[in-house]
Amino acid sequence: MMLRANNLVVRIGTKALLQPTSIWLNAGECVAILGPNGAGKSTLLSCLSGERGSEVGRVFLDDVALDEWRGSTTYCSYATKRCSRVSHDGLASGGTGAKPVR
Repeated sequence: MMLRANNLVVRIGTKALLQPTSIWLNAGECVAILGPNGAGKSTLLSCLSGERGSEVGRVFLDDVALDEWRGSTTYCSYATKRCSRVSHDGLASGGTGAKPVR
């Protein structure tokens, strides 16, 4: 399983929320996204989750664009079984501060 984003760009008006960004994540990998306030960390995560679209670039899960997965029973089943949501008041790495959302 691989999650890949190619040259994502997100803007609101003339303000760039995310400069051209690419990332490749393999199943089982643990990564940290670090940067100062306003660097685009949350915007990147919302694009990777499919919550937000990008002006330029696309996100792929196993070489299928996220916008093609949406609404399919495969996507819904995968998301339900494999993904856990965490609240924004905790860190999602290493179990430190992460709380399941029910």
